[in-house]
Amino acid sequence: MKHTFIKTLLYSLVYILFFHLIQFFLYKIDMVSVVPDAQNLSSFDVGWYKKIIQYGYEYRSNEGATAAFFPLFPYLWKFLSLNLVTVSILNALMFAVGFSLLAIVLAPTVQEMTLWITFPMLYIMFVPYSEALFFLLLSASYYSIKKGRTYLTWILLFLLSLSRPVAMILMPAFLIAELISHDKKTWLSVVASTTYRYVLPLAAGLAFFIWIQYYQTGVWFAFFKQEEAWGRKFQYPTFPLNTLHGPKYLWMNALALFAGLFSIIMLVRAGILWLFKNKPSSDNLYLLSLLYMAAIFIQILFFSPTWDTGTTNVFDTCRYVFATPFFIVFINKLFSKTYSYKDYIGVLLLSNAFWLLFAHYNHIQYFLYFNVCTAFVMLYMLYSNKKLTWVPMIITALHFFLQIHFYQYYLTGYFPG
Repeated sequence: MKHTFIKTLLYSLVYILFFHLIQFFLYKIDMVSVVPDAQNLSSFDVGWYKKIIQYGYEYRSNEGATAAFFPLFPYLWKFLSLNLVTVSILNALMFAVGFSLLAIVLAPTVQEMTLWITFPMLYIMFVPYSEALFFLLLSASYYSIKKGRTYLTWILLFLLSLSRPVAMILMPAFLIAELISHDKKTWLSVVASTTYRYVLPLAAGLAFFIWIQYYQTGVWFAFFKQEEAWGRKFQYPTFPLNTLHGPKYLWMNALALFAGLFSIIMLVRAGILWLFKNKPSSDNLYLLSLLYMAAIFIQILFFSPTWDTGTTNVFDTCRYVFATPFFIVFINKLFSKTYSYKDYIGVLLLSNAFWLLFAHYNHIQYFLYFNVCTAFVMLYMLYSNKKLTWVPMIITALHFFLQIHFYQYYLTGYFPG
């Protein structure tokens, strides 16, 4: 379906307004406990952003410090002199613009757009976090790449690498995605053009970020050292995988990791077809999304701390995966496929084998708990059957309920990761 930017932007803005108005209504009838204000919006990483705004970067070798964060969002916040409420409004606007650009690239139906915009983790676009800016820059990069605007793509990717720690993932991801999307015989020219168009601006942004932190802290590669001080260093995973709040939000992180596992399987398949049969993939943006989610899967398993749980802590995986255009591109491809009963059996077996990484099935409750995740995956698969009109309604209703629930959870001082 073809969309105009203005129509899609208006659709996004109306949804965001509705999302907030419905919570004010629920608050008035005592069904939710809070509405956003300057106090409850200032939670978790927001404090670190405020410190960057006030004092610049600081590195500490034995505890948390602002060196673990990227600069573009707090610098934009500082430049515009916004408060917590107005910067949250800005984030909502940036997300709306990014969502509209992504819709132009992917051309979804209105039903699909409704399902996308209600993804539960997208609540984070309405709080003072860097995700909305990242969403805008990545969606704009997709749009620019599709239109063939090289200079604009350079600028956007440079800024993107200053917004979140993705340059290390995207530089090899762009190379691999472009290679698998072209004939094997052209690999040298593909590497050269990809380096010129995508890798160089990402590398320049990352280098500029490293220099900014060195200039302010006197420590080279302060971000990487700070992450290590927080326990984010290479270590083999310890099981069962867990998260800060236990079973309440473990399922969302488990689903995000399962998407990463599925991405690895799809990449292996695409790689074999390209390497041995010289069959390039026709969708490099989809490949890029698979590569990103596969990289997050590996990063979480091998570079996560063991805070509180004593085993590998996979908290925030759902944010890194679901609150990005990468996942929307991924799910858009998933909806376009048709599935047989063998596919459903395969997902049932694969997912239940995978859930064993999170808990041993020593009680029927574990089996039922994780098979809710399996049911969620199967609902997405059923969406591809256009005759089942009840499926998108159920998915959207579940999404919207969870999005409000997660937003309320954040506002009441808990992070749903």
